[in-house]
Amino acid sequence: MKMKAKSVAVIAAVMMSGALGVHTGWAAPAVIQGSIGIIQTDTQSLSAGHVAIPMSDMAKAVGAQLKWQPATNTLVLSQWDRTYTFKVGSRVYHDGTSTSPSPKLLEPVRMIGGHAYVEASFLRTLGYEVRYQDGILTLASPLGQKTRQILNQGDLSSARQTAMSIANNGQLLRYAHPKLETTAGETSDLIFLFPQGEALRFYMMYGNTVSFIQFDGDVPVVKAQAHVQEGEGSFVQLLGGRAAQMQGKFPKINKPFLAYASHIFGDSTSISSGRVEPDGTYVSLGSEFSFGGQVDQSTGRIVYVMDGEKRTDRR
Repeated sequence: MKMKAKSVAVIAAVMMSGALGVHTGWAAPAVIQGSIGIIQTDTQSLSAGHVAIPMSDMAKAVGAQLKWQPATNTLVLSQWDRTYTFKVGSRVYHDGTSTSPSPKLLEPVRMIGGHAYVEASFLRTLGYEVRYQDGILTLASPLGQKTRQILNQGDLSSARQTAMSIANNGQLLRYAHPKLETTAGETSDLIFLFPQGEALRFYMMYGNTVSFIQFDGDVPVVKAQAHVQEGEGSFVQLLGGRAAQMQGKFPKINKPFLAYASHIFGDSTSISSGRVEPDGTYVSLGSEFSFGGQVDQSTGRIVYVMDGEKRTDRR
């Protein structure tokens, strides 16, 4: 399920005063404003002041899928390449990794009135910032307000630099398919290709792997990957449909690309920018070599926007 663009997911709960219920808790009317709009729901008060929400409504709010497996009394939450398995009555859950010990919730999953409830702070595991104040549980985008503003509404140069930083960091990347193994060496460049006028979808190349990344709402999703031969001709392989071991489907983009490449080795850094035509032909726009933080050689001009480019994907 795709996540639609939303600045903030808010659970606005009308909290009741009184004693906290430990096992069955009590229900308070609530509204979830999530990735698919307004969801009528409720909250349950647990011990130690914790608040739980229905797992089915939580899944809708963050664009995830939830499956109930009655034979084992378990629930499976899936969001892109991440899968979480919960057992009713247990704090322990499995996140698809082999880490030991297994992660634990603050409170066990509870079945109340035929619905499974999970402690709301679990949403931090999915990357959301969770804040609770005055009866309102707010799930803020992991990107942060300033970053979202730059990505969605900023100028083309700033938006592209922000997108490259997020992709290079990798922590927020999600995969729509099994991740390909990458072979890279000391001479491998990190290369980005942005379609003319765009910042929210792009190719990222490193070593022998090329990834097509697109922001679905606030989530950078690797929609497709493939292997190419490094060096000269890699753009022709990619754009000519000759990449190998394809996972997912690469879009056909019939317009020029802004290329930006960087390479760091010890105290030396090299960066370059250029224009790539739809057939893979590359024209250099500028390059720069630095050593110890000082520019040693340069040609042309390093740019993040080609001449005459105007942003076309603001949202």
